[in-house]
Amino acid sequence: MSDMGIYLPDCPDEHIPALICAENIAELCEKQSSVEIRLRAHIRELAEALMNMSEIHQKENTIQELLKKRYISSQSKRTYEKIDIGNDLFRKSSFTADEMRDLYHKFCPFSGNKNDSTGEVITSQSRLGAEFDNVLLRVELCLNLCLMTDRQTLEKMTPQGMLGAIISPAGGLSVSYLQNIYSDAAFEKLAPLLCGTDNPDSFPEKILCEDLQSVCDDVESGKSPYCILPIENLSDGRLGGVRKLLLNYDLKIAHTIALKQSGLVFALLRKNLGIINSAKSGPLYYEFTLHGGEKPKLGEIFHAAEYLGHKVHRIESLPLSYSDTEYLYDVILVCQEREEWILAFILYLILEAPGFSAVGIYRHSEI
Repeated sequence: MSDMGIYLPDCPDEHIPALICAENIAELCEKQSSVEIRLRAHIRELAEALMNMSEIHQKENTIQELLKKRYISSQSKRTYEKIDIGNDLFRKSSFTADEMRDLYHKFCPFSGNKNDSTGEVITSQSRLGAEFDNVLLRVELCLNLCLMTDRQTLEKMTPQGMLGAIISPAGGLSVSYLQNIYSDAAFEKLAPLLCGTDNPDSFPEKILCEDLQSVCDDVESGKSPYCILPIENLSDGRLGGVRKLLLNYDLKIAHTIALKQSGLVFALLRKNLGIINSAKSGPLYYEFTLHGGEKPKLGEIFHAAEYLGHKVHRIESLPLSYSDTEYLYDVILVCQEREEWILAFILYLILEAPGFSAVGIYRHSEI
């Protein structure tokens, strides 16, 4: 037994300092685990309070009144479940991204923004201590918010929705593209995803265009709900001219397909975000752009994505046409295929990087 009251086995004197340190570390880890359990419980109740406030913010309820109900958690693992708040209106409330962002930055103690009531800058170290990663705490909050509401409500938070429509096979469609042997091959492989059959007689109508801009014009005017464009090749990566067309026409990627023999990748595009329901195989990608002003947040965004099981597949900088010094950052993630985890990440972007723009959520296949 040492003078400090810690049991020490029969060992050389030079081992004693290391054993004492190990004992102290173990004790601190145990305390930290207890704090983390309590912290997650408070994050969960903060999420409930924010959801409540988004519905009844006209009333004179304060955050203290909404936090009367306390959760007691004895679980050390990250487990989540749908929460019965007791009033279904909360789960089906209608609120905007701006309203939720205002509440988030006002009451979230680890968002790194000013507290409107005091003007004091709140940081993770001043409130929670350096041992906790405030990015992950924000992600936990977003995940709880997603689990406390339904997808329909979340979709209303952005003009295009968070994930967009579920696209089921249908007849009577048309697809515009610039005809050549490669785009014809891409059409033959993409058409079954839209009509739900390999029978060419049921394929969407081909609308052949003279140039790529005319292809985009067809979708913008409603002449065709879909178009096919080449978006990258093995030698040059993403094609800059086509990328500008996607930005100018605000087209969203619904699927991509690689033609191995030609080294060219084609994209199936539409006006709005959407996931093709019949495309079951291949990795699921989420692509978005950030303005250059959001560059300092890229590390945090990647950290948040990794925590939710999403992996960074690619990031590219795109020069803006109106500036020689400013860029857009195009980010592609390989998604963890669990809807709540995807929605939580998108909600994180809405709250932390409101200037982001979704490019598409899609699968990729190769022929």
